[in-house]
Amino acid sequence: MSMHLLIPDEQFPLAFRSVEHREGNILFNVSSSIILLEYGERKISEKVWLSFAQSNFLVSLHLLLKKIVAFREREELPPLHSNRQLILLNTQNKINGYTKIKRAYTTPPPEVYSPRDYNITIPPPNTNAVEGNGVYVFELNSVVDVILQNVNTLNVNNSEIHPWHMHRHDFWILGHAEGVFDPVKDPQNYNMVNPPLRNAVAVYPYEWTAICFKADNPGVWAFHCHVEAHFFMGMGVIFEEGIEKVGKLPAAAMGCGLIKNKIHMHN
Repeated sequence: MSMHLLIPDEQFPLAFRSVEHREGNILFNVSSSIILLEYGERKISEKVWLSFAQSNFLVSLHLLLKKIVAFREREELPPLHSNRQLILLNTQNKINGYTKIKRAYTTPPPEVYSPRDYNITIPPPNTNAVEGNGVYVFELNSVVDVILQNVNTLNVNNSEIHPWHMHRHDFWILGHAEGVFDPVKDPQNYNMVNPPLRNAVAVYPYEWTAICFKADNPGVWAFHCHVEAHFFMGMGVIFEEGIEKVGKLPAAAMGCGLIKNKIHMHN
């Protein structure tokens, strides 16, 4: 199901800009608005009042997304405790002179960096990176918290928006805030009452976003920025869970076109 998001364009007072997204519907008017997400016949979000008095369109959208919550008693709540916590740094590096977004990990990838020691407001002091094939391996049915920490790019005074998407899972959006994530204090302020359940979330400049998901789908799944150019530049990781329960995959499912031919050549 597609979601048609109608957003007022401040540059054209009587016009609306339509943004297409997956699932549900959001409709609101130019001034203050009631937001209500609907999935089929189920209403899953609380009513949210939002004013669009701000002249900055991005600021208005940012405020909107922070106010959307799950409809009480209609969605499963996240577990109170997780089995693992990953903190992923959204930054840029260079490999052989080419810019890569996010760090390329060796095997195994690191569980966490030192968040309180990293200055998110300046370009990374060490821009060098190496290629790797690291995969995050989770115990089947475990609960995983993932924190996306957005930082400065290679350019001074620059940080970008990244819409992260997870394959074959939905996750709870537990919280987000400006600045550096504190792995001890910030989880105490997570929304465990009515967090929205999604498969994509935006991470804003110099902010962090925390999500939680159940690793309950055997397989190997991508978690990546949905800006296509960023994905190609390496902004993504791989999650593996319950791989021992996956049988032999049919050859017809292994790639397509020229990629399929290359896969078959190596089998």
